[in-house]
Amino acid sequence: MVARSFASLRRRAARVLRRIAAGAGRAGDGQTPQNTSLEIDLVDGALVLGGHSATPVVDVELVARATRAVTTIPLAVPGSDFRAVIALETLVASAAGTAENIELFLVAHEGRSRQRVGNFLSTTRPERRLSSTVGGVPVVIDVTDYGNVLVMVGRAIEPRIRVSTLVATETIAGTLEIGLIARSARDSIDEARVRFRARQSDAIFEVPLEVTFDADGTRREHGRLVYRIHGGVRVADVVAATPTAGEVVDVWLVAKTGEGRESTVRVAAPQSVVSRRARPLVATAEDNADVLVPYATARVHALSYARERFVADDYRYMLRWARLWPLISLVRWVRPVWLIGEVPYKAQDNGMHMFRYIRTRHPRRRAFYVIERESPDLGKVSDLGNVVFFGSREHIRMALRASRFAGSHHAEYLFPSRDPHVVGAMRGVRVFLRHGVTAMKNMKHVYGRAVDAQRPAERYIVASERERSIVVNDYGYRRSQVIVAGFARFDVLLDHPPAPQPTVLVMPTWRGDLLREEAFLDSEYFAQWRGFLLSTRLTAVLAEHGADVTLLLHPNMRKFAEYFDHPQIRQVHLGEADVQDLLRSSAMLVTDMSSVAWDFAFLRRPVAFFLFDFETMTRNRESHVDILTELPGPVVLSVDALVDSIDTAARSGFVASDADYAKARVFLTHGDLRNRERVYRVIRFAWRPSTVFARIGEAIKRRRWAPN
Repeated sequence: MVARSFASLRRRAARVLRRIAAGAGRAGDGQTPQNTSLEIDLVDGALVLGGHSATPVVDVELVARATRAVTTIPLAVPGSDFRAVIALETLVASAAGTAENIELFLVAHEGRSRQRVGNFLSTTRPERRLSSTVGGVPVVIDVTDYGNVLVMVGRAIEPRIRVSTLVATETIAGTLEIGLIARSARDSIDEARVRFRARQSDAIFEVPLEVTFDADGTRREHGRLVYRIHGGVRVADVVAATPTAGEVVDVWLVAKTGEGRESTVRVAAPQSVVSRRARPLVATAEDNADVLVPYATARVHALSYARERFVADDYRYMLRWARLWPLISLVRWVRPVWLIGEVPYKAQDNGMHMFRYIRTRHPRRRAFYVIERESPDLGKVSDLGNVVFFGSREHIRMALRASRFAGSHHAEYLFPSRDPHVVGAMRGVRVFLRHGVTAMKNMKHVYGRAVDAQRPAERYIVASERERSIVVNDYGYRRSQVIVAGFARFDVLLDHPPAPQPTVLVMPTWRGDLLREEAFLDSEYFAQWRGFLLSTRLTAVLAEHGADVTLLLHPNMRKFAEYFDHPQIRQVHLGEADVQDLLRSSAMLVTDMSSVAWDFAFLRRPVAFFLFDFETMTRNRESHVDILTELPGPVVLSVDALVDSIDTAARSGFVASDADYAKARVFLTHGDLRNRERVYRVIRFAWRPSTVFARIGEAIKRRRWAPN
């Protein structure tokens, strides 16, 4: 069988080689056209094009992209060595008085065939923005991502810059060496700074970089202006400017163009970071070791750093123990340890409920809960014992010895560090307890099995057969890995819930592009939610039914809580109340796409979905369900419609309709209050001999899926 496989591979390789040879022969015979050179410039109110085409050309066509209207202009110099002079007035006229993009085509003498102006082997242009104004109408020469020349007429054009990273490594002297390549479609770059920006605290640290124009690179990039940007920054300075441990620090390039405008662009992660080979940056001061662990973001593979802090001796202790993981693996099964948790500052979700169940029903099981020493939720688990403080030496030892990692988020939240070399030493089976039903929000880019930024879970808990099919079909998990056990928190949520108070609980989810203050305050998100909460109609409806409203912002948005301060709005802040207690005691829930809506709907209470930005939220990632027909409550797009839905719910006694409750039950297979028992069995029997082979397969696939 193996011999037949190798024979098949040899035959396939031979066919490929024959095709390559045939292609090379055709090119040698001159049958494959090749455009060699192109020059672009704006001279005396005209766009000047010149160069060498493989086929003689006689005309240039201006094609309006929207209307497909065509304007034909004879070349000033026709032939293979051509030259075109196009007055800017002609370009403006071809736009017919509208904002338009004009595509350029060269028309051949024979057969009137045409080809886009672009993608020549070499393209020469001045190192400046090619733009002008004709009768008050701006005209800008652009180069598309595909290397074609485009004329933009009547548009307000911002700089368009792409930044890739050649190097971002720490030198022996404690300096982070930065080497970037910036490609600008239309603007020159005069100055540049690298910006380190903390997501939560919004702390910023900037360092100027040297900018060098790359003329050879510009010719090869079809006329996109190419710059090499380099410099260095002391790691200790970055650490001092972003002092909050546990934060994420994003890396940006701030480029000042020749027009005097500034463009801020995310810096792409280098391949060493994407493949998780890059070492963390470490700054040691006094007794502390501050660590910046590089990683590639899930959506766009941009460069970010996870900010960590250790006692310096503990950090060295962790690195020493991590090197011993092959020996530790030999004793891992002697007295197995389970690490349970959520994100390090929390104990409110499936992790906490699962840990409480294990400690009360299976006290002999060596299960430990991972939590920060300063967490406001510490009291919820401290009375159970077996609490491990995040980042302590005990945590380091327990994580290396653990045979199971069971968490409501990525298993790496249970590790003492995200350093890839430390993560690689954590060999326990990963059980994903989850923190929300998968339905509305498509999180494949975060929790999909093919995601390179994190190793995937080996057991994936879901609440229904419908959810299981979503995880298998959309997230790429094997059916045997996805278990319909239910969520641990459902046993408490559904256990004789009390009669609700007349409270409308408002829980908007977060937006990844609104974590900066200026973006948040200028957003439709802020305007719509604040407008709803301060609506005079809402005040009147609540007063009529003797109800009130409580706002609970998502943890990622709570830094903006002050902008919702108002006598009419009651806010609940982190640590003041348990989310599940709020759900059980409230009469109605208003959200956008938060998965907590399903928990609330399981209580047979009304939910309203405020989706004013529905198209924006689903533009790049389609929802797993039909938003308009499958959600357990009305979908509304305006404040007035939302207030109407609250009024309707109040008149029904805050009881969900039979139709909405039926939609909710599709995502709840087990309502028997035995979810924790089933999850316990999943964790206990998660390891099988087949797990070894599955891990080998996952390692191979991660290499195959890794982006270039």
